[in-house]
Amino acid sequence: MNRIIKITILLVAVLQASLVYAGGIAGEDRYILVKDGEPEPITLTAEGGGSDCCYQWTTSDGIILSETDKQSITIKPVSPKSTFTVKRACLSGEESGSVTVNYNDFTIESVTPKYGCFSSGDDVNINDYTIVTNPAGYEEYVEAVTKNYSSLFQSTTMSVVFEKKAGKPQTISTTVTVINDQKGLGVGGEVGILGAIDAIRNDFEELSKEIEKVLDEVASKGKMSPCKLDGFTPTGNVGFSERALCCQNNNPPIKEVINAAGGIGFSIGGRCDIAIVGIPGLASINGRLSVGVSGSVEISYEQQCDAPEICATGSVGIDLGLGASATVLGGALIDAAVMLEASPSASVTACVSPKPSLEVGSVCFDLTLVANVTVFSFIDGSIEYPLVSLCSPPLYKSR
Repeated sequence: MNRIIKITILLVAVLQASLVYAGGIAGEDRYILVKDGEPEPITLTAEGGGSDCCYQWTTSDGIILSETDKQSITIKPVSPKSTFTVKRACLSGEESGSVTVNYNDFTIESVTPKYGCFSSGDDVNINDYTIVTNPAGYEEYVEAVTKNYSSLFQSTTMSVVFEKKAGKPQTISTTVTVINDQKGLGVGGEVGILGAIDAIRNDFEELSKEIEKVLDEVASKGKMSPCKLDGFTPTGNVGFSERALCCQNNNPPIKEVINAAGGIGFSIGGRCDIAIVGIPGLASINGRLSVGVSGSVEISYEQQCDAPEICATGSVGIDLGLGASATVLGGALIDAAVMLEASPSASVTACVSPKPSLEVGSVCFDLTLVANVTVFSFIDGSIEYPLVSLCSPPLYKSR
């Protein structure tokens, strides 16, 4: 029986002794900086324990640093490498641990980017780099001087600078590739401008016909209609663009893509000029009311780092105008106007990739003061002054 008790006591003693090791309840080794030749104070805290526990912190040569109720102590090491031991005594038993506090000046050996590219406009994140210091352990005391990535071109290299937060000043730089995914080559056109030369020739022909019509009606003292329908105008466009993407998780990280977009639209409208002064249809100053409706459907294919984004957007707008105009030959020769235009609009976007989604966009309202002049139906200029521009939040967006 006595042998069993002795063996049990011996096992308990060995178990308790095995708990006295580097780290343990004292935590991992610590690193601090030197400022003006003096190390910064540091707080050491024993892990775990409860209200029934007592603690004792000592130096490597046995000097007691704290009272028995201090779980944490704040010290200023006196040598570049100091080891401290803490013992914890509780009703359940005793545990110990040691921690080494290192202080010294250090150098930045290298800074290496973890990724093959970065996107223009993003902030520089220190976690995106592997930092090596000598001695090791001072990585957290390195910061970036360069705050963000910037490129005026589709792809360029730039230098990112880092420095020490304290100690003897030191800077180090590394070169990274920066991608501006808004830059690239594009080609496209609108169906409505393909026949620009023919349109000018047709305008001259229409002008001559309008002059003949006005002269005939004035000569016969006929009444000209104060309203004019601008007609139904279909439009279309198509375009392609090439650009580069920075896909950090891909291999290779820089991805060359080609995007496409195209759509069709329409506009229809009319206006009424009520003559105030002058001869209607010949030369007059008028009160003008205008109404217009426009709509379009755009389809886009935009390649991303993973699946492409394929979406269709439909939009509709209404233009209502009220103001004054001055016309010569019913506007065929000269048409000048000052108008207050109200323009409500709305849009809906549906996507099938990378996942199906639907968004009913904002309903917007714009109020604009517009002055314009047109000569010969194809020479024109305008000035717009926005008065009100309001948009609601998106009305619906699928999750």
